[in-house]
Amino acid sequence: MFFIRRHLIEPLNQAVKTAAGKFNWQLVGGLSQDFITHGYVARDRWFRTNTDAVARQGHNEIVFGVFKTSSGAVHPNELGHRNISRHLLDVMGPRVRQLVAQSTCRQLTPPGTQVQPGELKDEQPDADADPVD
Repeated sequence: MFFIRRHLIEPLNQAVKTAAGKFNWQLVGGLSQDFITHGYVARDRWFRTNTDAVARQGHNEIVFGVFKTSSGAVHPNELGHRNISRHLLDVMGPRVRQLVAQSTCRQLTPPGTQVQPGELKDEQPDADADPVD
């Protein structure tokens, strides 16, 4: 794992950090630290193995005429994506809630979302607005 961390993960994380600064993006950090104990060979891994990826999306090539490989290998599995979503929600959640609260358009609230009275600026639809099905 040291080789992958040093030659793949750290340079990729640095490139993302550099791009975030250059383009004024909100950086969501802490992901690689969480994944350390859930690596490719861990019992509770957060990555797809090559076997997982081939089963899900097929193979890209056959090595030595026998071994099927997939470009989906080493990507996060469902558990890894669940962890990523927690980090995203920690950063984006407050801003999304703020945008919904400031909105005069009730349709921006996702179905099933519990909205507290007074949370939206306008509780009544605008009489001049186009009707919504």
